[in-house]
Amino acid sequence: MWFGWEDIIQPDSVDDLARLVRETRVPQCVSERLFTRFAFREVLERRAAHIVMPDLIWTGGITETAKIAALCGHLPSPVAPHDCTGPINLIACLHACAAAPNAMVMEIVRGFVRGYYADL
Repeated sequence: MWFGWEDIIQPDSVDDLARLVRETRVPQCVSERLFTRFAFREVLERRAAHIVMPDLIWTGGITETAKIAALCGHLPSPVAPHDCTGPINLIACLHACAAAPNAMVMEIVRGFVRGYYADL
């Protein structure tokens, strides 16, 4: 069960994200739409997210996602990988979660579960 908001505002303004985190008690999850560990580092350093949600494919693969998870663990913040691109991404993200002690949850698109995910 999810107890927070995912990307409630655009992730391109770290100042706005940080303000939202300060002014609400609802956990903020940011953002499958950030593409490198450097973008996530800025968000983490500015305390602009409670939970970090990298998309393994969009951030540059397993290695880059592992580096993002390591940044999250250092600062500390939990990581919850994003899945919206298919079962191969899901499996790769599950591997990343297995290697990350700060993995919180693995997002999965429920509509895919009864579709072609089961075929694989």
